[in-house]
Amino acid sequence: MDTKSDTPALSWQEIEKELTTANRRRQILANVIGVCTCFSYFAFFDEARPQLADPVFRYSIAAGISIGLFFLAAFLSKKWTEKIISFIQLKIEKAPIPEILDQEAKKRLLHLPMSAAAISLLNWCIASISVPFCFSHQAFSIFIATEELKFFFWIVFGIFISGLVTSAIVFFLTELMCRPVWEKFFPEGEFIQAEGIFRINLWSRILIIFLMVSVFPLADMAIVSYSKAQMMLTQDPKIVLKSLSFLIIFLLTVEISLVILLSIFMSRSIVEPILNLKNQMQKVGKGDFSARAKVIDNNELGILSQHFNQMTKGLKERYELLRSLAIAKQIQQSLLPRRMPRIDGLDIAGKSLYCDQTGGDYFDFIDSVGNNQFEKIIALGDVSGHGLPSALLMTSARAFLRQRIALSGPLDKIADDVNKQFCKDVEDSGRFMTLFLLAYNHTHETIDWIRAGHDPAMLYDPTHDNFKELKGRGIPLGVDELFTYEKNSMKCVRKGQIIFIGTDGIWESCNEQGKMFGKEKVKQIIRSHKNESSKKIMAALFKSLESFMGNQPPADDITLVVLKRV
Repeated sequence: MDTKSDTPALSWQEIEKELTTANRRRQILANVIGVCTCFSYFAFFDEARPQLADPVFRYSIAAGISIGLFFLAAFLSKKWTEKIISFIQLKIEKAPIPEILDQEAKKRLLHLPMSAAAISLLNWCIASISVPFCFSHQAFSIFIATEELKFFFWIVFGIFISGLVTSAIVFFLTELMCRPVWEKFFPEGEFIQAEGIFRINLWSRILIIFLMVSVFPLADMAIVSYSKAQMMLTQDPKIVLKSLSFLIIFLLTVEISLVILLSIFMSRSIVEPILNLKNQMQKVGKGDFSARAKVIDNNELGILSQHFNQMTKGLKERYELLRSLAIAKQIQQSLLPRRMPRIDGLDIAGKSLYCDQTGGDYFDFIDSVGNNQFEKIIALGDVSGHGLPSALLMTSARAFLRQRIALSGPLDKIADDVNKQFCKDVEDSGRFMTLFLLAYNHTHETIDWIRAGHDPAMLYDPTHDNFKELKGRGIPLGVDELFTYEKNSMKCVRKGQIIFIGTDGIWESCNEQGKMFGKEKVKQIIRSHKNESSKKIMAALFKSLESFMGNQPPADDITLVVLKRV
């Protein structure tokens, strides 16, 4: 279902009809309203006007001027829409449209409401100047006679006010007609960014309507009431009051008519787009990110609708990204050990906690198949950064490491080969990965390890209550593919000894005051839980870390592995 519009889009044939026949009818309707306003003005206002010698002839001339101006308006409107109609006809014929015609037609279409109103106002202004001369006794010498001068400006004012009313109605009717046309010409609402387009903002629209329905009628009332008050000094007050009552009826009629008419325009031009935007927001609130608001207003409402559409598009992309990240998290979690391995004489626990949906921390337990020296290799790594890019590099490193261990060989050679492959993946990216590899041999009760730029593992001996760091020379993977790693060994691992391997996200975690957790805190927890299982030691570490950070979210991924000789 198309969510851009609640009604079917107009065809090009329907648009051509709207811009010709239907639009002409709207302009005729607006001018009829203007003529009725003008007639009412002359019918109800002051009856004291100069007597005309040949009224039929003069009214005929005035009517002729009005008809001529009507045809002038029709001619100017047709000239303005010529390129738009040519564009539509080419669309109907499915013929190629020249770029110049495309740009000019769209620009003229966006200016159509303003141009229609301007043409209408121009004609009424011409009429307001030319028609009064038809009723002057002395033609161009009217400024000599004071009474004729008042009569002259009385006609000018009445016609001009009627022209303003007509032009405003023409503008709003044309704009309402243009909305579905703009939607057809600019399906994505791109006319909002069009440059060189004159736009009437909402503030100006409300001001125009306010002037037409309140200020102008009140100004008329004030001026004419003052004139009537002066007339009472020289004329029969009853006649003047009767004339004033006609005036009040006229103003009330015009005021109520304008309020009703312009309220309808206001509703359709301002309220309807807002209601449409509200409906689309409700759809988005229910999870329908395909909802789109109509971008059919060449003002702030159009900009607001377009921003809303961009927002929903961004929300949809973000939703899809979150879904992808959720799937990526699920996949990455499946790559981590689902259960702890069972190794004679060794109690193992490990866990990763990511600060984002996915992370770059990694731990694994890998069988050294075909290698008689080791039974199990424990790997723990930390890719620089966090999030999806780090997760992708983590999966690559995991694959390299598992594949290389399957080929057997000494631990240092394994690290060398994995580093060469990893360097190719992160070349020129500036990324790297620290890695700690530990191989445990149950038969000989020995451990070998490689330290590739990672923090040293900690070996705790409860008998002597001391900690020893498993140090070694090595740089992170991905820095130098020619680097040769150094294997380190320890001959004896006694019962009760604990080996702790972790990422810097543990001791570098900060609380709300900015204080770091630190390695000493880790040592205290290991010491205080030395008689418990590795799983409980790990749980105590995470519990203490969570309590330390409080409401502060982790800034980095956290991964640890605890090994205990039993």
